[in-house]
Amino acid sequence: MGNLIEDAQRTSTEAKTRLAAIESRFARIGFEIMAIQSSADQAWKAEERIRLAIAEDKRRSAERVEKEIALGVDRARRELKTDAADLALTLAATRTQVDLSTDQALVRGFIDQMGRNGNN
Repeated sequence: MGNLIEDAQRTSTEAKTRLAAIESRFARIGFEIMAIQSSADQAWKAEERIRLAIAEDKRRSAERVEKEIALGVDRARRELKTDAADLALTLAATRTQVDLSTDQALVRGFIDQMGRNGNN
């Protein structure tokens, strides 16, 4: 019977030792799970900051492109107006070119017209 009691005590001690080892492993696993969760939370927060930064960068880029397009359109309009004015002046100059004899005839015609109007 003494043998049975010793075997039971030894078995009980071994069981307690194994239980302690299992509880220790569970405790380590619990800490590891908490560390993994903390790491995952930090990674998620970092990814969220990156997503927000990318969205803000896209918004700024879109604004910058819109401003550049508006400036380009304004510049093109000014150039178009300048070109149209230059073209109008060039056309006016080519259409109103008068040589010396035509100029003299126009002046004589004007003087004659003034003379007729003044005598009436």
